[in-house]
Formats: sequence, structure tokens, C-alpha cells
Amino acid sequence: MTDLRIKTGPPQSAPAADARGGLTLGNLLAAVGVLFFFMVLLDGFGFFDRLPEADRALNAALDGNDPEAVQAALEAGALVSRRDLIGGSHLHTAAYRGQLEVASVLVSHGLEPDVRNHAGVTPLHLAASSGHRDLAEWLIRQGAQVDAKTTAFVERCDGDHFQIGFTPLDVARQAGQRPLVELLERAARR
Repeated sequence: MTDLRIKTGPPQSAPAADARGGLTLGNLLAAVGVLFFFMVLLDGFGFFDRLPEADRALNAALDGNDPEAVQAALEAGALVSRRDLIGGSHLHTAAYRGQLEVASVLVSHGLEPDVRNHAGVTPLHLAASSGHRDLAEWLIRQGAQVDAKTTAFVERCDGDHFQIGFTPLDVARQAGQRPLVELLERAARR
């Protein structure tokens, strides 16, 4: 009688599985790389440009600093609460650009003046660093917290950066915005 043994599984020449059996840093980085590749590919085909018409109109109105068009886009159904990839809101955009009238429309449609992105940056941080005193003053009157702190290191495309724990006063000082420093110091004392 012949003894016949049947083995199941991979052939003996196959590499052994990772003994840890879990997710390794190398596997994670490879997965992120593949995900990034597909996102770039999809973006090339315009996949991410498929916003509803009202939201595209809102983006165009923000680009044109047109408060009436912002109002019309919101009334047509654009989402005031839509966020970008880093959690920035339309109010962050308006604050960075110094668009006071646009900011007023956005807040009147329910966007909080203290909305934070993923790094804890508020519109007041951006207005303070960009030198938009009127907008910063308005945000404070709307209830923006002058002591709001960033929760992550942020490097902006213009070369400025915010350290972890920066308040709007800190970013105004860093940017050399003396009138904003004075405004924020007064507001912090209240």
C-alpha cells in the first residue's frame, strides 16, 4: 500500500508570510501611494469636478468676490457647509481673501464664524495673518474666539506657517500685522 499525502496551501517555494500578520509601515505606505495614484488619475478625468451646479456657482462667486452671486448660489441650494480636503470652509476662503461682504452672507446662512479646519485654524487666524483688519473686527463682533488655538503645524502656500497652539494674535505678530495685533490684544482683554 502506498502512503499518499496531499498538502494544501502555497507551494514550498513561496515566500513565508509576515510573522507579525498585521499591517506594516511599508504596506501602509504602498497603499497610500496607490490611493494617491488613483486620486490623481480620477482628478485628471474631472471626477472631482462633479459638484452640483449651485456649488460650482458658489465657488465662482467666491472667486469673483461677488456677495450677490454668493447669496443666489446659496438660495439655489449650494451647501454653505461644504469643506475642502483640509477641512477649510468657504468662510476660511473669504477671510484669507479679505472678502467681508461675502463672509457676512456666509454667516447669515448659518456658517459659524469660529468654524475650524482640520488643523484648528479659524477664519480669524487667516484674517489676522493676511492683514484684513475690518474682517477680523467683524469676526470678533460675530463671536469668533480670539484665543482659539491651532491644533497642528500649518504651512501655507505663501510660506507663512502656524505652529501648534498659535492664536490669531500669535499669527498677527508673526506676520507683522501691527494694527491687528493691537485689535486682538484689546479683544483678548475683554
